[in-house]
Amino acid sequence: MKEVISHGENHTRFWQRVAKNQSQAEIDINFNEVFIMNNNSKSKNFTASCDFPSAVFWKEQLKQYPKAKVILGWRDPGKWYQSCMETIFRMMPDHPSCSFGTKISLWLGLPTKGMGDMVVEVVSKRCFGHDYSRKNVIRSYIQYCEQVKRDCPAHQLLIHEPKDGWEPLCKFLGK
Repeated sequence: MKEVISHGENHTRFWQRVAKNQSQAEIDINFNEVFIMNNNSKSKNFTASCDFPSAVFWKEQLKQYPKAKVILGWRDPGKWYQSCMETIFRMMPDHPSCSFGTKISLWLGLPTKGMGDMVVEVVSKRCFGHDYSRKNVIRSYIQYCEQVKRDCPAHQLLIHEPKDGWEPLCKFLGK
């Protein structure tokens, strides 16, 4: 999300477009639009992505980058939910815990233009169907994790828990 904010409206529009086209059988989306920087940028090209909004579209990215590896972060669903309630959900303009000031900032284009619309489209709508109830969010998280486990080729998938530490990550990534 940090990179989406720092790269501005082009990135928020890109992820909205991916989310809106996601229901099509074949998506004509080129992730290089956001992962490869143009020559005028001081940023380096991306070799990895994580978290929202990118993680929602792991399957589509794997089609474009067939040798990519997928790391599924697993946590106790109740603890994951509580963490989301205390952090990212407070930045969702349609979430009940989002402050009025945050809603106004997002709709004014802060921290970057299109951010509020993008998180509603990608996270609120796509991931949770605009239903932030504890039951629905936890169910959605578990279903997402089960889908990744089922659909990602086993040799390209690492299921990682924070308690596992760095060693499995480094081994999986060849570092």
